[in-house]
Amino acid sequence: MNWLLRLIATGGLWKRLTGTYQQTKSGIRQAKSFAHGVMEKHVISTLEQAEMGDRESIFEMGERFYEGRGVPQDYALAMGWFRQAADLGHHKAQTNLGMMLWIGRGCGRDRDSAIHWLKEAARKNYEPAQELLLEIRRKNGASQR
Repeated sequence: MNWLLRLIATGGLWKRLTGTYQQTKSGIRQAKSFAHGVMEKHVISTLEQAEMGDRESIFEMGERFYEGRGVPQDYALAMGWFRQAADLGHHKAQTNLGMMLWIGRGCGRDRDSAIHWLKEAARKNYEPAQELLLEIRRKNGASQR
């Protein structure tokens, strides 16, 4: 189960995140009160790269908001960033997004969408996504007996 929690902490595109971008900038300003200067600069740099469409930076912003690392913790914003990275084909973001949808963290539960994103990541041979799908199938099969 510990690996599952670690996995969750680790899923016009830009138009959909315009609001998220503004909220992110606001969150970074709030983070100045508790983030060190180096962390703040790194977050701003990552945000700028994400704004340019860098898939890895977009994913990293999702992780930062999920964990509250350098920005205030905000699952809804994390989900927005993971969704954008997932749309760009980032398998870890697809997995994280699937897990957030499955458990309803930062959003309402949407099991069908969760399965969709986990399958997308599993098709790329991403082992954690494959394992999660197997676990979901096992639990669903056990509950139907």
